Amino acid sequence: MNDRSGILKNSPLKYALASVRFAPLALLPNQIPEIHGRLRETLPLLQQVQQQIQIVGLMAPNFPQASHAWLIMSSDRSLGAQIGTEQILFFTTTYKRFTDFQTLILQCLEVLFDVVKFLDITAVGVRYVDRFKAGDSEELSNYMSPSFLTPRVSSFEPAGGLSQYAYRINDERLAVRFAYTAGIPSIPVDLMGLIATIQGPAQPLQIKALEEKEMLLDMDASRNFLIPQRVNSVVEIDKLLDSLHKRANAFFRHDEVFTEHAFSVWKGEKHVA
Repeated sequence: MNDRSGILKNSPLKYALASVRFAPLALLPNQIPEIHGRLRETLPLLQQVQQQIQIVGLMAPNFPQASHAWLIMSSDRSLGAQIGTEQILFFTTTYKRFTDFQTLILQCLEVLFDVVKFLDITAVGVRYVDRFKAGDSEELSNYMSPSFLTPRVSSFEPAGGLSQYAYRINDERLAVRFAYTAGIPSIPVDLMGLIATIQGPAQPLQIKALEEKEMLLDMDASRNFLIPQRVNSVVEIDKLLDSLHKRANAFFRHDEVFTEHAFSVWKGEKHVA
């Protein structure tokens, strides 16, 4: 078995995200200038955005309400954080290793904690979005375990698939989504708005469709708290996110998910035309 650890030279990873949800911070809008001012050297860009929150009541219609958030980014828009009154979402499009991404997360959280003192967290998550395509002389089965691909049925030819699986380890959950039907969007629908905002007006988002023998893999590791958990330090959240990263990474590198051939290609040991 080849070594699956380390940085993948031809990594299929497109987006990495991490999030922390918490009880509402009513005073946060007034504190954004201070927060951004202290992060401006690394994340100089600031943009106010709106998030749509669906208010669902047992006896009431569903009226969406706009919630303000602030997007702070690096000059090249490759990494940043979206800060809202109930969530902070971190992202990067140039992910190499988690420790690098962790540096951004900790830097932002340390400033946030210094301003708001503590958070009552309701959920944490780490999400990875990968996309890859089999070569002309290959099939997706050269990369994936057959158990994650469309089952074969006599007289029918597989033409793609869309599936989702859920896993659990103690209090942590892992949702894994596979999409490999030509013609569907190559970006998760719920991330389109964020990605469009990240790219900015100079580079309008053009959503390409998946091609034949191309796969979108969306892994979301999370932990929810039915009762908000009071945390007083960045260290506590860092441990939670690090654990979720390890769950998702272990799944991705598991020998029952992707093949030896896949990792040979992604590590740059094998060329595929």
